Amino acid sequence: NQKVIVRLVELPYTTEDELRSALRYQAQEYIAIPIEEAILDFQILGEFTTEEDERMMEVLLVAGQKDMIQTFIDTLQGADLEPEAIDVSSFALVRSLTEKPPLILEEGQVEEATVLMNIGAGITNIVVVERGLPRFTRVTSMAGNNFTEAVADSLGIALDEAERLKIEVGLPTVELKAQEKNVDKLKRPKTTKYLKSPKKPEPSEAKTKSKKSALVQE
Repeated sequence: NQKVIVRLVELPYTTEDELRSALRYQAQEYIAIPIEEAILDFQILGEFTTEEDERMMEVLLVAGQKDMIQTFIDTLQGADLEPEAIDVSSFALVRSLTEKPPLILEEGQVEEATVLMNIGAGITNIVVVERGLPRFTRVTSMAGNNFTEAVADSLGIALDEAERLKIEVGLPTVELKAQEKNVDKLKRPKTTKYLKSPKKPEPSEAKTKSKKSALVQE
């Protein structure tokens, strides 16, 4: 949910043990949750060298609010279940919906990024995946309930009826909108307007008219 923050950060190269020891002091500038109220974890994705020959590493940093995580643990333990791990839902999306990338790209094969979206009732998870790794993760409150309310407001119907229509009919796709646009063009009558510029008088004719107007003015 929105009490979880995922950030991809670049840090000077260090060992995993050293990073874990220093994480609580380095992480505050990347997360909005106070360190003392957060549970932190990380995964080193890779390393690289800058133009100044400085050895760096890419680190996937995750912070979750302690109270929120404890609520999940209490719920599981109340059902006589002992949790072994707690994961971020966007990472679960990546594991369940994407294939493991090849270690070596074939000739002519281009690396591609994939966007995964999990639209719930109250929140939407967005994650951009490249070579099996989450490169960008966000949680937004724009979700299914907003679509239901938009349908209800647009058609002037109750929320229950709008929810039913959303599920049974669905939302228009890009292809459907394009088809509707083309149909609308076919239905629209073609009208052509011709704008004629006023005919310019011949030089002799213009000269005669100017002389006549001068005589009238006299």
